[in-house]
Amino acid sequence: DYVDLGLSVKWATCNVGATKPEQRGGYFAWGEIESRSYFVTDIYKWGWGYITKYNDEDDLIELELSDDAAHVNWGGNWRMPTRAEFDELLTNCVWSLSLQNDVEWYKVTSKINGNSIILPYSGYWSGNNTERRTCCCYWSSSLHPKGFGDNGSAWHLCVGFSISYDMISIYRFYGMPIRPVCP
Repeated sequence: DYVDLGLSVKWATCNVGATKPEQRGGYFAWGEIESRSYFVTDIYKWGWGYITKYNDEDDLIELELSDDAAHVNWGGNWRMPTRAEFDELLTNCVWSLSLQNDVEWYKVTSKINGNSIILPYSGYWSGNNTERRTCCCYWSSSLHPKGFGDNGSAWHLCVGFSISYDMISIYRFYGMPIRPVCP
């Protein structure tokens, strides 16, 4: 299912690996299609030190559908949102933090049509430790621009307790949930 927020894409009602909107679902490294609970450079699919794909040499700036966990796991037209689509969500929606049944989440309500989605306060994984209390994090399909170190970073949504929000780059081997979109 999806919700039409009056934006350029429709947003899924839950994360990949979840069956309810308030569930966090699976955690994925950027460009990997299977969820896991341990995230280090040694097991990152695209390598580390010298990134084997999505690097300075291949000119790819967005995930290909074969490496998009939303598309591979859900099929059809589902895919991960781009940085621009997250920027649109941030600009055109009101964010309110809620707590229900010991689960924290944001209600994201469209300023355009009043429809809303729920984004669980998910955090991210590094190593085998979760940082769930630090922010509401979700991967985008967009690679951080070239020239950033070894180009080992991608953009993700980061919303904190104070409802300060932004798109931030972070190492691609970290684990985060994915909220799919479709045209």
